[in-house]
Formats: sequence, C-alpha cells, structure tokens
Amino acid sequence: MNWMPPGDLPSAVSLTDLWDCHAHLQDAAFKGRLEEVVGRARAAGVARIVVNGTAPDDWPAVAALAQQFSDLVRPAYGVHPLYVDRAHGDWQTDLRRRLETEPAASVGEIGLDRSEAAGAIEPQLEVFEWQVRLAVDLRRPFTIHCRRAWDLMLPRLQALAPFPRGFVLHSFNGGEGRVDPLAALGAYFSFSGTLTWPRNRRSPAALAVVPADRVLCETDSPDLAPWRPDSAEASAPNEPANLLLVVRRIADLRRGTVSEWARRLSANARRCFESL
Repeated sequence: MNWMPPGDLPSAVSLTDLWDCHAHLQDAAFKGRLEEVVGRARAAGVARIVVNGTAPDDWPAVAALAQQFSDLVRPAYGVHPLYVDRAHGDWQTDLRRRLETEPAASVGEIGLDRSEAAGAIEPQLEVFEWQVRLAVDLRRPFTIHCRRAWDLMLPRLQALAPFPRGFVLHSFNGGEGRVDPLAALGAYFSFSGTLTWPRNRRSPAALAVVPADRVLCETDSPDLAPWRPDSAEASAPNEPANLLLVVRRIADLRRGTVSEWARRLSANARRCFESL
C-alpha cells in the first residue's frame, strides 16, 4: 500500500518517539529503496523499529540493518514457525552467540502456526520452547507469532513461566478472553494495521480490555498494511511510516488523543525493549 501522509494527524514534530515494535526491513520488498523508506519513517516520528529475523539465513541482514541504522533499528533474532525447516546446522549456537554479543537484541520472531501454510506442529513446538528458554536464560524479551494455535500456546507459556523481561504478542489476534491470562504472564499486546480493517471486530474487542501499560503498536512491514479508502488499489508494500495510522486507531478506540496515546505507547515500548 502506498504511503501517504495522514493529514488529519498531529505534525511529526510533536510525535518524535514512536516505536514500530515489529517489522521486517530485511525483506526483499524494500530492496533498492530502503533509504527512502527510512526517511519517511523518521519524518513520521518513528524513532525505533524492532526488525525481526525469521530464520538463520536472514539474521546477517538484520544485523547489517542494526549497524547501518544504529539510531533507529533494534534487532531481533529468531526462527519463525513457518521457517523451522530453514534452521539448519548448529543454529542454536549461532542464535545464542548473536544475543550474547548484541545486548540490545531481543528474541523474535518465534511462535506456533497451524495455518495451511505451516508444517507439522511438533518441530515448531520444539524450536519455540527452546527459544523461549534461551530468552529467559539471557533475560531478553521475545516476540511471538501465533496463528490458530492459542490452545497450544497459552499452556506452553504457563509451563515455561516466569519471564523476567516479558514478551510481545505480535499483531495480537487471540481474542479478548485470552487477554487476562496472557497479561498475568507478562505479555505486551502489539496491534498492527489489521486493527484499522473495517471488518475486523476481534482486534478492537481485545484492545478494549488490554491494560493501558501493556499496549504496543507495529506495522509488520511489508505486510498488514492499514486500511485507507484513498489507496485501495495501491500495490506497494506497507512501511513503518504507516504506524501513525495504527496509533490513531488505538487512540480512537480507547477514547484518547493521538498525542496521549503516542506518549503512552512509546513509554510501553521503552519499558519492554530499551532497558536491554
């Protein structure tokens, strides 16, 4: 989706500390235009972007982004449930080494997925649980992808707790009934552009009951572009500058101002990630 400045939002001058808590700037969709994407993010007030790896073969690209844009990118390294089959060799040693040598790095994107595109659940469970234990051992937050697997996810987390640094539920879609038990484990609930989709009722209902100090926002760039009627035909990928549209939707649903919620979301993100 083409990025266009959201004209009815406060100027970027007043929103200068936004955190995009989940994105994939290493994705091929940004090849050859990363500088302009980063420039638009900065102009939109995005101060930090947590860039999540998905498998060992893209971890070097994440690391390179963290070096190139050291004031903007926070790296996260993990094996995504859809890419468990790409975790070859001694990937556990590689992951531990990266985290030990990069103290600002978190663990992610990890999780469980029972969609048609996913493979068998048993290898996912093994890889997921190992990564959670590593995050606990190194006292790092971790970011979870969960799709159609909440019945497995919640009891696994309860068995692996406590989590000294908490964890992030990326693009949360677990429903309002799961908020309390997940919050009790230290979860942060991150909402993406799907929150703006007109037919999405599940995410707004969940947002309504999430504790205010546990709400985060993200773009999941280049995926999950926010809805906007003026660009329904656009084909360009989502990007971090669109985070403003997610912030506005959160403020609308929680009956606050954009500035108030921008400050709150930034404080929550810093509590989760910045004290590393």
